Amino acid sequence: MAFRTVGIIDAKSAEDAKAWVVADTGGACIPTGLVNEISGGYTVEVYSTDGRASLPLHVIQNLAAIGRDTSGNPLEERPQFESVGPNTQDQKPDPEPEPEEPKSDIEKYNAEMRKILDQLKPCE
Repeated sequence: MAFRTVGIIDAKSAEDAKAWVVADTGGACIPTGLVNEISGGYTVEVYSTDGRASLPLHVIQNLAAIGRDTSGNPLEERPQFESVGPNTQDQKPDPEPEPEEPKSDIEKYNAEMRKILDQLKPCE
């Protein structure tokens, strides 16, 4: 098993140390229950879901920002996969058409309120 060290600043108790490890690794490391108090913090025995003690999440995010994986290798598009195409996050979705006849009382009320709000003009 692997151990993660948690500083006393990050965790005030053994339970806080376990929670901090899970949050810091993004859930990749799971505490097994053994927590030893050391000077300046705790050591938490962890089981890693990927077979190794994970790097802290902020380190992985920083590596991805500079184009590296956790082993230090450059991140490259794998040739066996096609490119996914243009980024659609910046595009606004098409507005949904309003139903012809509201079916419930709430839908009728909402439709009336939408009509009233559409008629109001913002103050200039």
